[in-house]
Order: sequence, then C-alpha cells, then structure tokens
Amino acid sequence: METLNTLFTKFQEFFLENPDYVWLLIAVVLIPLGIGNMRGKKWAVDPANAKQRIVYDLIGKNLFGKILGIIFFLAGIMALALFVLKLVV
Repeated sequence: METLNTLFTKFQEFFLENPDYVWLLIAVVLIPLGIGNMRGKKWAVDPANAKQRIVYDLIGKNLFGKILGIIFFLAGIMALALFVLKLVV
C-alpha cells in the first residue's frame, strides 16, 4: 500500500509542477471515449443518469452515441490543441 501512496504522490507532484500536461491527460481520456461512442461500444454509450436515459430512449442508441461521440472527440481535440499551444508558447 505504501508504494501506491508514493506513486500517487509522485503523480500529483508532476501535475503540480507541469500543469500543461493536464490537457494531454484530458485528451487521452476524451478521444478514445469519443471514438467508442461513435462506434457504438457499450462501455461508452450507456447513459450515466436518468436524464441521459430519457434522451437515449427518445433518440435511440445510434444517434445518442454519435452525438456524444462527436462532442467528446471534439473536446479531446481541443484539449490536445491547447496542450500543443502551451508547449509552443
């Protein structure tokens, strides 16, 4: 358990010293999530709460997945662009 705590502490210190890499981490999470939504993968498309379930039932699994996929993918691309811009500037 001690090694897990030290690993978490190192991880936290790295992001505190290099806050620009948070954009890269966000992009690494959002881009695969967006692709998974667009491809209709169950792990990505399932609604998170009751409000999303209403929209999911109203417009259907395919359209729901495509819309969320596009949103997540574009947000991931924007996060990646912000990461690159922070490195260049």
